[in-house]
Amino acid sequence: MTGTMKYKQPERGCDAHVPGEDCSSLPTLVVPGFGAPVWHTKWIARELRKHGLGTVTLEFPFMGVGDMNDSAERLLGEVETACDRLHVDRVNLVGYSMGGTIARVYIQRFGGAKRLGRATFVGAPLDGIYTGFAVLHTPAGRQVRRGSDFMRDLNEENCWCESDKCLSIYLTHDIIILPSRSAHLSCGYNLELIWPVFHWGLVFSPQVISATAEFLRGGLPAGAFPGEHADGREPALT
Repeated sequence: MTGTMKYKQPERGCDAHVPGEDCSSLPTLVVPGFGAPVWHTKWIARELRKHGLGTVTLEFPFMGVGDMNDSAERLLGEVETACDRLHVDRVNLVGYSMGGTIARVYIQRFGGAKRLGRATFVGAPLDGIYTGFAVLHTPAGRQVRRGSDFMRDLNEENCWCESDKCLSIYLTHDIIILPSRSAHLSCGYNLELIWPVFHWGLVFSPQVISATAEFLRGGLPAGAFPGEHADGREPALT
């Protein structure tokens, strides 16, 4: 597969409106969604930096529509590069839309759990979606479709997330994530939103950015609830 992912040194910044803000947080890798333009990922990273998080933006070949195992392996390389260059042993992840599924594959199949500080999935098709049938001409589209061998194999493997490390933020009615229950995280925390917002509008919401940053800093956003297989532990600051 041609193409490389781009590494960018995290930019750190403190939010003066947050008392006692800790700017030594783990680097946060922003994992782009299916077909997401570069500016989209950069915008998310910039907004997270306003909340005091150091960020690393990623850019997948073919705009993230290739095989998700390949994308997850590339994510593995980026995580290891970030850890080596920044002298840390863990990172935070933000995966939006298909980027959340890629982050899941990395955590589940490529040893990502040992490198994970915390992860937030935003509008992520974690359990397959019917709209994947509309993009069957792409490897990722075939994989993410509801009932595919790829999704079935993922779901048959061991529980992949620790409840105090993972949060899924999603809409109860999303015309892309069908069914919306696909974004529900049974082994972690969930934050359901019921606004009339289009799928891609999620990451542009100040509330979503704020909730993401709060969780990655060790808090639990108001309204978040544990999935049915989570142990109910609240995230602890590390």
